[in-house]
Amino acid sequence: MLKHANSNMFVQNMRLSIMTLIFATFTMCSSDGAKIMEKGIFQGWTTLVWTMTVAAALGGIVVSAVMKYADNIRKTYCQTLAIGLTAVISILIGERILSLNLVVGVTVVMVSLVIYAFYPPTPHHPFTSSAGKPSMLENGRLV
Repeated sequence: MLKHANSNMFVQNMRLSIMTLIFATFTMCSSDGAKIMEKGIFQGWTTLVWTMTVAAALGGIVVSAVMKYADNIRKTYCQTLAIGLTAVISILIGERILSLNLVVGVTVVMVSLVIYAFYPPTPHHPFTSSAGKPSMLENGRLV
């Protein structure tokens, strides 16, 4: 839907988010409706909460751009790389302790990224021979 649609990426994001907004509004009103009516919807929001909300929104736009102009594999690699970098940063600022599992995990991700970058997958066309010519099977043999 995202790759072949003719509409703008932002319009597509709005269309895809409408159902989420409906369910989120219903959940919010059913669980905290009285508090929202009394104090407002943004009561208790700090600068950090606003920053995280804007970052999540921008992240969503980036993900939709990757999905539209790249593919699922690149999106997954970007997410995995982000998780690895977040882990490394959390070690540097002292929030996490370096462990063998973390080192092995980040190493595997980095090696797979390098392999994917240097040896990208080739498109597979099931009805094309290795010579690039259309092929047909007759009695189990390639003609």
